Amino acid sequence: MATVRHTSYCRLCPAFCGLIVTVDGDRVVDVAGDPDNPLSQGYTCSKGRASGDLHHHPERLDRPLRRDAGGNLVDTTWHAALDEITTVLRRVIAGSGPNAVAAYRASGWGLDLPGVAVSDPFFRGLGSDQIYSAITIDGPNKFVVPELITGCSMPWLNPDLRATETLLLVGQNPLVSHGHGNIVPNPVVTLRAIKARGRIVVADPRTTETARLADVHVRLRPGSDPAFLAYLVREALARQRDDAYLTACADAESVTRVAQLVAPYTAERAAEVCDVGADVLEAAAASVLNGTRIAFASGTGASMNAAGNVSEWLGWALLAVTGSLDRPGGSIFNPGVLRPKEGAPLPPAVDSGARATTMPHIRPVFNGLPSAALADEIFAGSVRALFVMGGNPALVFPETSKIRRALRAAELLVVCDIRHTETTELATHVLPVTSQLERADLNTGGFFPYPFVQYIAPVVAPAASRKPTSWVFGELSRRMGVPVMNDPAADARLADGFTDDDVLEVMTAESRIPWSSLRQAEHGILAIDAPGPGWLIPDLLPHKLDLAPAPLVEQFASWDAVLPRDGLVLINRRLPRQMNSTMRDVGAQAALGPMPTLLVHPDDAADHGLATGDEVRVATRHGSSPAQVELTESVRRGVVSIPHGWSTPNVNELTSSTEELDPLTAMPRFSGFPVTLERVEQGR
Repeated sequence: MATVRHTSYCRLCPAFCGLIVTVDGDRVVDVAGDPDNPLSQGYTCSKGRASGDLHHHPERLDRPLRRDAGGNLVDTTWHAALDEITTVLRRVIAGSGPNAVAAYRASGWGLDLPGVAVSDPFFRGLGSDQIYSAITIDGPNKFVVPELITGCSMPWLNPDLRATETLLLVGQNPLVSHGHGNIVPNPVVTLRAIKARGRIVVADPRTTETARLADVHVRLRPGSDPAFLAYLVREALARQRDDAYLTACADAESVTRVAQLVAPYTAERAAEVCDVGADVLEAAAASVLNGTRIAFASGTGASMNAAGNVSEWLGWALLAVTGSLDRPGGSIFNPGVLRPKEGAPLPPAVDSGARATTMPHIRPVFNGLPSAALADEIFAGSVRALFVMGGNPALVFPETSKIRRALRAAELLVVCDIRHTETTELATHVLPVTSQLERADLNTGGFFPYPFVQYIAPVVAPAASRKPTSWVFGELSRRMGVPVMNDPAADARLADGFTDDDVLEVMTAESRIPWSSLRQAEHGILAIDAPGPGWLIPDLLPHKLDLAPAPLVEQFASWDAVLPRDGLVLINRRLPRQMNSTMRDVGAQAALGPMPTLLVHPDDAADHGLATGDEVRVATRHGSSPAQVELTESVRRGVVSIPHGWSTPNVNELTSSTEELDPLTAMPRFSGFPVTLERVEQGR
């Protein structure tokens, strides 16, 4: 059979890089970047190029599984699996109400638009508000802070990559991660273009791939980002204050309050807190405050620290003070394609009232409850049935042994995934859903700075008994008497046997680019008629920007109380060949490294008698994890680093699901905490 080339895009992360996938029969034989994609322009990372290896991975799920009386996962049919699930759901709801049914949704779910459109409304239709989101374990500050400042749920904040002359990155390494929500497509080319016309400043305790490209690298103490940003805001008020913008867009009293709060953060004080030279901070200020608008973005290096909210808030304050928020060349908001947002004011943020019973003081973030609460919810009997969609909580939640005990204790644990994971091993039912190459999809551009959309058809037919996530929850909706998409009108349009294409057509009813045109734009399309920066602030906000929201001011008053100042401090990082826990063992690329070692500065290693390759036990008062040492000067002295999403080393065993949580979001502290190292003798 002759090979066929298909245009597609990657759904391993929100960068959605364009792909050219070559297929020979039902075999994916090559994956490369699409040179005609207007955003990624032929780029894709090693993970994307390994999509074929993931599709044919030996751990792929082919048919539904159920746990038998002996505790073993055995093959079953779709009909039998869905009937069993429905029977348990009815029993749980009859005995404990619909909120005893919960869902955890993560990246594998969120990057499947038809699946999202049908699955989330299923739980709402049951009457459950127990939806738990992966965003609460890596970036709830990206949602909470904008809501507090603007009074509404905002589109994602993105640097204006095509126009900015000043890019400030705090705890973010887009050359590896492609950004944290805010996407940097084709990152090396994009950042070099910014550097050629302007400046890049990176604040990070580690000399990351992106830091090596920067004009100024502020190698600050872990967790001290607020001191650095407060210093920049203080200097911006003195050097580059945009009074016209502040008068039009910001509450005057809040501007005065911000000025008072940052006033103590002189270069000398910030240098002391950040443990860097005052000359480094002054060089950073000179590069950031150069008369042009500023593009700012933070990453998990900031959000996983104790002061993640404060850092994000000060970044927003810096943008507002310099007139860089929602303005060309600064940080901007995508007006959207499927549902254009510029037509009316954004509705004020409303507390839905959803709560985890064990954390009743924590409001939902991005329509999701705190994942740190889920184990205790199961132990308390508040959650009896749990659906896990495209995630691996058994590996990525705090207190690994605790969450695994909880997952085993659930009366019903349904896992929808494409492959076996640590979580499928604990499930009562495992449902094999289609992978990115087996389903139609739509990139709505929500994580991009600019309004872009791309439709793609399946590259290969679903193998074995795999089914689209939309089909799974369509079947469950009909069995449980819930309208598909929890919408009678949509349900009426979606006949029995509906496809992902049918769901996408329903979703594009209000699109600024018609469905028929979307399907014909093979490489995606930029909505050139959409409004540019300035469409949102101030006219479409419920009120002027509140640059000093009370909850954030309160956190700022004591943000440095838990800042480690002695001993070793652990920070997180991402690996270039890993996407969360997905690609750890996929294809030849996985063995090429870098590997999930414990990075240690040579001077710290000498103090502890360690060398590269030594085995150590990393410990906190919450737990410990084994790790293998790698000596490197890429981390500053006093800092060690391990990545998230591995069983060894496992940062989750070092963290707590009940202590040291953020008071606004219950975000666990995955970075910036003190650790001790103990060398493990070989053979012990």
